[in-house]
Amino acid sequence: MINISCINYTLGDSKPITEIPELAGDDEGAKFLLDRGFKNFRSYDGEPWQVGVDAAKKTLEEAKFSPADIDQVVYASISSKNPMIGDLGVGLFANAMNMLETPIAGVCFGECTNSMLGLEYATMLVETGRARNVLLVSTDVACSKEQRMTSGYTICSDGAAACIVSNERHGEGYSFELVKFQKAYHHLSRAGLSNPGQAFRDIAKAASFCKSTVTKEFTGKISKWIPNTGNTEVAGAFASVLGIPLKDYYLDNLADYAHLFSTDQLVNLIDWASRSNIADGEYGCGIATGLSGSCSALWRVRC
Repeated sequence: MINISCINYTLGDSKPITEIPELAGDDEGAKFLLDRGFKNFRSYDGEPWQVGVDAAKKTLEEAKFSPADIDQVVYASISSKNPMIGDLGVGLFANAMNMLETPIAGVCFGECTNSMLGLEYATMLVETGRARNVLLVSTDVACSKEQRMTSGYTICSDGAAACIVSNERHGEGYSFELVKFQKAYHHLSRAGLSNPGQAFRDIAKAASFCKSTVTKEFTGKISKWIPNTGNTEVAGAFASVLGIPLKDYYLDNLADYAHLFSTDQLVNLIDWASRSNIADGEYGCGIATGLSGSCSALWRVRC
């Protein structure tokens, strides 16, 4: 059984959304976002690899691991503040983590589903015996106006999360058994070849397929659905399409965290379990959505 454990995260400084430069003087735009659940966002001055190092070190410390205990790193990210850094960030991450000889695989084209795709790859490595312990790191920092405010509907925050993917449980906190996983993709929207209405339908179709696949033949009760954090209006629309009551969506940290790119999935999963004192054996289901596709993972909580 695949487990993820020792989920830790580091976020940027908390600031009110009225301090977003792109909203300067736009009272109507600020009110639009405030009315849809946003209050604060997280801003980090450094590069994604730097905040990723902080989250990863917390995970290794909780697991009581040294860098040598990690057989593979899966590094999920789509951003770099400084164009001169670019792909150098992975090497800088490895250097800071004392993992200069550890294999590192990057995941980037899934955008807001990157951490889920990273999870899938890490799972395959463990299940095939190619790795015993995989360090999954999801890290992003908004590096442009378009990344900070996507289409004017969602505010993106800066931060990173990390966890251990293994056949074993590590650490003393919550861990999560992967019961089932599914992905579905639709690249037309990512190519800019569809209008917003068609993009929504494509994403919803993919998400519906993933949801129905991971819950097929499942007879237990799903205590909470873990989405990528977005504004309450969009979340409500997706919940309606998926046949999920909005109250069953985990959106508790929306006001303070905003949307954390693909890092949402790890952050929301551990926040839901730890802040709600979820009991051993309960189930949660993650649904990650992005312009390029959707992923879903059914989790059993262990504590």
